[in-house]
Amino acid sequence: MPLVSIIIPVFNQLPCLMKCVQSLTQTVDPLATEIILVDDCSTDFNLTELMGAPFKVGRSPENRGFAATCNAGAMQATSPLLFFLNSDTLAKPNWLVPMVKAFDDPQVGIAGPKLLFPDGNIQSCGGLFDAGRGPYHRFLGYAGPYKLANIPEYVSWITGAAQMVRRDLFMRLGGYDEGYRSGYFEDVDLCMRAAIAGGRTWYESRA
Repeated sequence: MPLVSIIIPVFNQLPCLMKCVQSLTQTVDPLATEIILVDDCSTDFNLTELMGAPFKVGRSPENRGFAATCNAGAMQATSPLLFFLNSDTLAKPNWLVPMVKAFDDPQVGIAGPKLLFPDGNIQSCGGLFDAGRGPYHRFLGYAGPYKLANIPEYVSWITGAAQMVRRDLFMRLGGYDEGYRSGYFEDVDLCMRAAIAGGRTWYESRA
């Protein structure tokens, strides 16, 4: 059984997806991972006609949104860890081991890596809440090597663009709330519900 199921929701943007998948196949052990591609009824192509083994590929008969597409992928997963990943990302070498090791801490229910923009500046390194209780990305736009962004630590939430979750916790919570159709805040909501259930959120800067 693979250790991590990498779940990629897909809606159009085939060139981005192909680059993403290539970066994953170059940076993970195929025996430790499975890659699940879920086509949210793309209008530009039918992914099931373009890709097959070794990937698991499915397609929704209608456009259901990000949360529902991720949930559909989770239902196909066989691994104890689920890693939800946006199709417009590129994996750097040696990212998987530190992410998996984060779950050696039994308190960790959700974890996420450092995300960088193409220019090397920070896109996300975990999130907190401001004084008005609104979620925000820490150090957004800062240079990638910024010292405080390179400290692995607990945070309030992790973006769904690259979010690893214990499968049993995800299923116990009922997955992402599909009321969030547009791809915003279902990630924050999941982290909040996980915290109530006893699962903390971890930012893994070494990934």
